[in-house]
Amino acid sequence: MKKIFHLAFLFISSSLLAQSGVLDNTFGNGGIVVPLLANFGGHAHAVAIQTNGNIVAGGTSNISGKDNFCLIRLNNDGTLDASFGSNGVVYTSFDTCCYSTLYALVIQSDGKILAAGSIDTAYGVARYNTDGSLDSTFGVKGLALMRVNYHSNAYFADMVLAPDGKIILASEVTSNTNLVRFNTNGSVDSTFGVNGIVDVRAYNDIVRSLIVKQDGKIITIGGGAYTGGFALIGFNQNGTIDSSFGNSGRVVGKFKSNSFDDCFDMVLQPDGKIVVSGRTQYVDSITTVENSVVARFNAAGKIDSSFGTNGWLEYLTCLPTTIALQLDGKIVTASEVQNCQGDFEVRRITANGSIDSTFGTNGITFSSPNLYSGLSDDVVIGPDGKIVIAGTSKPTGTFFQFTVVRYLSGLTISGSQDVENSLEVGSISPNPASDNLTISNFKPNSQIIITNLLGEIVFKKIAESSSMTIDVSHLPRGMYLVNNHKLVKE
Repeated sequence: MKKIFHLAFLFISSSLLAQSGVLDNTFGNGGIVVPLLANFGGHAHAVAIQTNGNIVAGGTSNISGKDNFCLIRLNNDGTLDASFGSNGVVYTSFDTCCYSTLYALVIQSDGKILAAGSIDTAYGVARYNTDGSLDSTFGVKGLALMRVNYHSNAYFADMVLAPDGKIILASEVTSNTNLVRFNTNGSVDSTFGVNGIVDVRAYNDIVRSLIVKQDGKIITIGGGAYTGGFALIGFNQNGTIDSSFGNSGRVVGKFKSNSFDDCFDMVLQPDGKIVVSGRTQYVDSITTVENSVVARFNAAGKIDSSFGTNGWLEYLTCLPTTIALQLDGKIVTASEVQNCQGDFEVRRITANGSIDSTFGTNGITFSSPNLYSGLSDDVVIGPDGKIVIAGTSKPTGTFFQFTVVRYLSGLTISGSQDVENSLEVGSISPNPASDNLTISNFKPNSQIIITNLLGEIVFKKIAESSSMTIDVSHLPRGMYLVNNHKLVKE
């Protein structure tokens, strides 16, 4: 699900000559890549983009009767990257069971790949080296597991990487929902919740997605198991409820008084506001209506009435959406097309919550309906501003297959400039840094901005000379952007 490749403070423009919402013909076959996998094909559920633009998609493929984690890596032109796994494809069969389904991908700042999902009666996260081999320094032979005891199968929901490098997983089962946190080496983090687990069942809510803020606090989104509405929960870094969020830690409500609502995905804006996607179902006169919804909440969990109508936008589509945030603040959603016949649909919404009529046809575009039938599961925005979707399709005469689609967004992203000041930093050292960072060779009176990969500003100052030293000792470990430079904080 979801995962945003967010590079802040690049120079971004939207050109009238740039096409918006059309398939990228420089990628694959007219913007679509369907690598034919072995045996019974596969289902892609997640996608992530590396800093060099290569695309990693993950999901499940059945080989010899066993479901395997499956990852593919594509070059920028859509061809399989032969340096990854075996000719661009990795299959991983965990010998503990025959049921392994990959649902989420995250690429660490060092380029290693985290792949998480359900493995029989456990939640699992595997870590892969950049060449596709399992990282033996992580967990046990590259795999970290957390077994659960109160249901026969573990259903996975989402994964996020905290600013300190710890890994948080969320499960999704009615009345059986929890969060699990692993340390950077794959061991269970006993400082989180009770022995590494936070039992969300105590709040009677279902978790489908989560985000983590720069301060380590966690917000989950899903549905209220007994309210029939949406539910957000805020947690402190140690897994206790964050009473400063919402109403004593929870936000529970409905989009309409008579509706049945649920939310499925969420993204965090640089200003701390939370954008969620989901569905609403209600009876309008005598007709049952089921529509998709995109809503926005402020950082404290209150619905943002400046977005859409009363804080949300409702529109017709077949299945719930996955969501991503463009660098210009516009919101991209992906789902199955309106006619429910299995075509990829992409919509774009403006930052104020209206359909973006400059995108596709009246804000909507979808893949070739006469060639493919499938379902989009994840959407990300690339460093070049292009929109990448991973899902599943069934070309004529084959099994279901991984499918990756790339669209043009109409954004022109060039250079690494601050929009306000057009500054460029000449050099930073040391890199990686642990205590002090020296920035040099830039124009006096330039604005120095450091952001994390969530797009949040962690440092901002006008420099009075051509060099300066910044104390970064308080920053959590991870990847940061210092204007046009990547910084690794140890």
